[in-house]
Amino acid sequence: TLTVPMLLLWGQQDRMIPKQFARPSQYGEYNPNLKLIELDNAGHCPHDECPEQVNEAILDWLVTWKV
Repeated sequence: TLTVPMLLLWGQQDRMIPKQFARPSQYGEYNPNLKLIELDNAGHCPHDECPEQVNEAILDWLVTWKV
């Protein structure tokens, strides 16, 4: 089991690895500190397809963790 904080951004329109095959919701079983964010208007490359949403999600997630 992993314990490091992790952020998983998943494009709901991903046709290369559809969600039903990758089962991202089950990743939390392996890491209780995993946060899954599903992006509506993104496919396989959300950082290219909706960079503003990705950046906002990352920044919002980062401020929740203290180092």
